[in-house]
Amino acid sequence: MQALFFSPLSLIYQRAKEKFSSMLFTSIVYFLFLAGSVLVYYLIPAKYRNLFLIAISIWFYMYVKVSYIFIIIFVILINYLLGILIQRTDSEQRKKAFFYLSLLANLSVLIFFKYWNFLILNLFEFFGWLHLTSVSVPFLDIALPIGLSYYIFQTIGYITDIKRGTIPAETNLYRFTLFTIYFPKLLVGPIERANHFLPQLKRKISFDK
Repeated sequence: MQALFFSPLSLIYQRAKEKFSSMLFTSIVYFLFLAGSVLVYYLIPAKYRNLFLIAISIWFYMYVKVSYIFIIIFVILINYLLGILIQRTDSEQRKKAFFYLSLLANLSVLIFFKYWNFLILNLFEFFGWLHLTSVSVPFLDIALPIGLSYYIFQTIGYITDIKRGTIPAETNLYRFTLFTIYFPKLLVGPIERANHFLPQLKRKISFDK
């Protein structure tokens, strides 16, 4: 039974690994993609630069599997809205409720995609030990989305900072989207703090700076 379920898990991992390897930051494909992105960024008008970065970050994120864009859209929208709600409410009880709702949403996504099949494998081991071979639990054909841990913990840090009152909630959806999905940090991080990253998106940058 163990071999039966580790086999599809290995196939899922191998397929994701093949996709990842062609866009690792050490690959020539990634270098060309990054160089082209930097060139276009400085050639286009400043008012379109953040939108351009969002567009290429979305493409980069969808590279492994197109449908995974819906995961990060969900994470972006729920944290964007809950961040604003936490800031606008005067009730400490509501602040806590919105904060814990954000934690629940973020950690549920992380646990499901990162640990679901691992938990299922262990359940089958447990059921086998109890001789419950007729028990069926779904094994999902899923590969880990790019940068999932990085952007989940980054948004948790963002919501935590708002609750503590150390930063204001970002009301510009475009800036918050770029804060979450910015492609150079999706593979290897770092987990960026909002009070460091978000102000940079408001500054005008010229090629000679």
